[in-house]
Amino acid sequence: MPKIKINNTTLAKIELPATSQILYWDTELTGFGIRATPTALVFVAQRRVKGKTVRTIIGKPGEITPAEARVKAASALASMREGRNLNEVSRQEKVNSITLRQVYKAYMNDKTLQPRTIETYDWNLETNLKCWLDLPLKNIDKTMVRERYKGLCNKNGPRGQGIGSANQALHLLSALYNYAAAAYDKADGEPIVGDNPVNILSQLGLWIKLPPRVRVVDEKDLAAWYQGVLALGDRTFGAYILFVLFSGLRKSETLRLEWTHVDSRNRVLNIPGKITKNGKPRSVPLTDVMLSIIEKRRALPRNIGNPYIFNAEKGRGHLKEPKTAVGSVSKSSQIDWSLHDLRRTYTTAASRIDVSYIKLKYLIGHSLTGDVTSNHYTHLNVDDLREPAQRITDYFKKHTGMSILLHQVVDEMPLSHVVNQ
Repeated sequence: MPKIKINNTTLAKIELPATSQILYWDTELTGFGIRATPTALVFVAQRRVKGKTVRTIIGKPGEITPAEARVKAASALASMREGRNLNEVSRQEKVNSITLRQVYKAYMNDKTLQPRTIETYDWNLETNLKCWLDLPLKNIDKTMVRERYKGLCNKNGPRGQGIGSANQALHLLSALYNYAAAAYDKADGEPIVGDNPVNILSQLGLWIKLPPRVRVVDEKDLAAWYQGVLALGDRTFGAYILFVLFSGLRKSETLRLEWTHVDSRNRVLNIPGKITKNGKPRSVPLTDVMLSIIEKRRALPRNIGNPYIFNAEKGRGHLKEPKTAVGSVSKSSQIDWSLHDLRRTYTTAASRIDVSYIKLKYLIGHSLTGDVTSNHYTHLNVDDLREPAQRITDYFKKHTGMSILLHQVVDEMPLSHVVNQ
């Protein structure tokens, strides 16, 4: 490799190579050099550290002078003589300064998550963990975690702030620490997160477990609840709410249903993995009420050109979660309920009329993982689900009193006529 006295004069004579690189070493300071690549010149310092050749970048001509580069190179070479790998030191300083915000961004780039999950994570990060967003991850310790969890558990407010929100936020933080431990390693393999500080909540038994939600719209209340839906006077909100009940689908799945998912000829609803909770596609039979709601909505003029069955009032998007409509039905019927309660109401109805456990799991899209019989020995198709699905629908028709006209919700035709054709 050529040797030169590195100064402004000699630098001006160096031509960039067409390919690869050329190293020019200084005649005065051993280990100080200039590296020429097809795109740029850069000052470097190089020597062996613990038997391994280490080359570190000092700077670029134009940013520092050759004289300044020589001084920095001398200092770097002295450090390397003492056994310090400056590249590893620089890398580790960068890793140790990685903030919670940076880890979250990397985590989200690596994951494929449902929009609702992303929304929940974003909200928790910007609300419950906001005070730590720009802290290096290694600076968040066990005491901070304990105090934050305690504070969040005692907090009340909108959108579930309290124990449930605290659990969500700290489980997310734990996942980010585990991700960082795997993604950012030191040279010797030691992770930058030696001990996930969120583990303290398990070690001391501090997690507060919320009791499972069990509320349903009881059989004796279905008629009053149905009357409340009819009283809405809004076709989209009412049709959406009824579809959630009669299908057993998750509220988010129902919101994002498109016309392309409907096979009216074969009476099948094909739900793509992109909108299911577990990311797996599935098909469910369309019962008479489900098909009626879909076909009558298809005929409404305002739905033409919109890809979603339950379209937004403006634009081409889908309906947003109708919290106001739910509140109106609760007020008029005097029944407290939520959209997810309708899914539990569906499964409860199925149990009351003796729909098999495995068929119910297929209908509502629950995972079969862990259930050896259903996962390995039972494989049902959509036709196997038609009879139980229709029996559940008939149960709801009976107990809601669906002889009442549904024109406020779907169209001008009595639903009793539609479903009994």
